[in-house]
Amino acid sequence: MLCILFILAIVTKSNGVWRKYIIGAGVAYFLTLNIVPLPTGISQSFIGTIQFAGRLLAIVMLLLTTGCVLFFKENIAKLNLRHISYFLMIFMSILTISTIRDCYHDIGNNSVNYVIDNNNYKKEISKSNGGYGDYMLVTKNRKPIFNETSIPQSIIISVKYNSITMKPKEKVSQIPFLIYKGIPYTVMINEKKQIIQTGKLIKVRAGDKVKIESNATWWNYACFTISILSLSIITIIVLYGECRWHGTGAI
Repeated sequence: MLCILFILAIVTKSNGVWRKYIIGAGVAYFLTLNIVPLPTGISQSFIGTIQFAGRLLAIVMLLLTTGCVLFFKENIAKLNLRHISYFLMIFMSILTISTIRDCYHDIGNNSVNYVIDNNNYKKEISKSNGGYGDYMLVTKNRKPIFNETSIPQSIIISVKYNSITMKPKEKVSQIPFLIYKGIPYTVMINEKKQIIQTGKLIKVRAGDKVKIESNATWWNYACFTISILSLSIITIIVLYGECRWHGTGAI
């Protein structure tokens, strides 16, 4: 859709407002591609707060959606919007199902997921790939405090999507884990909640049961509920309008 509308926006002689949004969406999408040679110093500027070019896709979708609505509004007399809407809904449904299928297919792919067990625990949490090195604890000389030899050997009891439970084997151990600002973490040692202090390490003894857990906050549930309600209301309005269009007057 972006390709078609972008070409139309370039070659058409129309002065419609939709052209600006579609061209903006096309430019923003082009910037997300790796073929664009961006300056190396851009990461140190305010633009660097984006971190990942893929986050621009949210802006692309906003501009594309706005441009599509304005395009259809301007050309409503020339287009069969009903058939176009059916086609777009079917097409987007197929793409959505395909994306979800690919996501679940990659769950067991260790190149995009961290699968922790007793055999790879020390290796996985000490290696610096996957962006881990951007957040790991370092000395004044920017040398990692922890490596595979300094991390205590532990027995992994269970791993869930939001928690890990383990038992250190050594007499006195220091458990390293990263804390993201704004994300609530709960650390339990032998079923007792521990107070986490920034820059401090938690000391445990051999045989202690350590559980690190992070649950969704209330505003995550609130935002999810608002999203579901919004989608439900929009769906009802669309179905009601479709029924009125056919003269039934009810869903």
